[in-house]
Amino acid sequence: MGDFISLDGEALQFEGKCALVTSTANETGLQVADMLVKAGATVYLVNRDQRECSMQVEALRRSGKAKGYAVNLQDPSTLSHFSHLLNEEVSKLHILVSVERLARIAQSSSSEFTVREREQLHGELDLIQELVPSLHAGSTAVDPARVILIGDFAGLRLSQVPLRQGTSPVTDSSTATEIAQQFVEHRINLNFVDLGPPCIAAGASHASPLLACVRHLTSIRAAHTRGEVQRVAPAGYGDSDGLA
Repeated sequence: MGDFISLDGEALQFEGKCALVTSTANETGLQVADMLVKAGATVYLVNRDQRECSMQVEALRRSGKAKGYAVNLQDPSTLSHFSHLLNEEVSKLHILVSVERLARIAQSSSSEFTVREREQLHGELDLIQELVPSLHAGSTAVDPARVILIGDFAGLRLSQVPLRQGTSPVTDSSTATEIAQQFVEHRINLNFVDLGPPCIAAGASHASPLLACVRHLTSIRAAHTRGEVQRVAPAGYGDSDGLA
C-alpha cells in the first residue's frame, strides 16, 4: 500500500484509524473516501442511494476497509439516529469529513442572512456534537481527532453565523476560531475547506488541491491547526485564514 504525501512532505498512514465521510454521492466525497482507504483507514461512508452506496463500498474494499450507510443525513431525526448507531458501532473515530450541508433547520428571524447561509453550519455542528464520544475516544493530546467541513463558504462571514440556542455555546458574534474552540476540550480539531462558488459554478477541477488540503489537515504536523478556512481555487492550493 503506497504512502500518501501531505503538503509538508509527511507520509500519511492511517492504519488502525477510522474515518467517516458524510456523502459519497458526489465526486468530492468519493475521492476523499478513496484517499483515506488507500492510506489505511477504515472508512465509513454515507450515500442515500442504496445501490450506489453498495457499489462504492465494493469498489473501495479492493483497496482497503470500507462500510456504507444508505441514509439521508439532511433529515435531523435520521442524523441523530445515525450518530447514535455509529457511536455504538465505532468506539473510536479519528477523522470526520463532511462534504454536504446536513440537517436543514427552520427559517430564522434574522434578516442578515439568507436561509441557505443560516443552514450551512448547523447540521455539521450537530453531527460533530452527536459524535463527540467516538471522536474524543479516538483522539490524544498529540494526535487529536480531525473534523473537516468542505463546501462553499465564500461570501459567508463565519463570525456572523447565528447558531441555534441550546445546540452549542457559540453566539451570533463567534468567529471560526471560537466555533472550533468549543471542541478543543474534547481534543477535536475543526477546520473548513472553502471550494468557493467559482469552482462549483464553472465546473472547474479542484480535486487535486482539495485532496492536498485534506491530506494536510489530517497529517500529524497539523495536529494543532484549528479554526482555519483553507480556500481552494481551480488553479491550485489556496490561502489560509485563521479568522480570529
